[in-house]
Amino acid sequence: MIWIALIGVAFVSFLAAKQVPLPGPLLWYTTMSLLTFMVYAFDKEAARKNRHRVREATLHTLELAGGWPGALLAIFLLRHKSAKLSYRFVLGFIILIHSGIWIGLFRMGCGFRCNILDVIHRLFN
Repeated sequence: MIWIALIGVAFVSFLAAKQVPLPGPLLWYTTMSLLTFMVYAFDKEAARKNRHRVREATLHTLELAGGWPGALLAIFLLRHKSAKLSYRFVLGFIILIHSGIWIGLFRMGCGFRCNILDVIHRLFN
């Protein structure tokens, strides 16, 4: 299953080599999702072979940093962490946080264009 993540890394590398313009957030979410998916794949393999596992806090940190789409893909494609309800609850909360932030940015008229200083300025004016 690690080949899926490798294909994703190759695709992002191809886009970078061709200098395809991607909005910053899209590039960030894609990169973090690929990284998160690879860590999930590593953890799944470690679970199968009864080796040292990746801590759930580490997985949630990657999701919170923008890798939640990759986590969702890993849960469905790798069937990893799919049965643990408490884990999925925290992931759902992380997705809600990200969704709320993006809804707020678009309602402020920022969308993908605002940097952090624009957001702070709009919040306090």
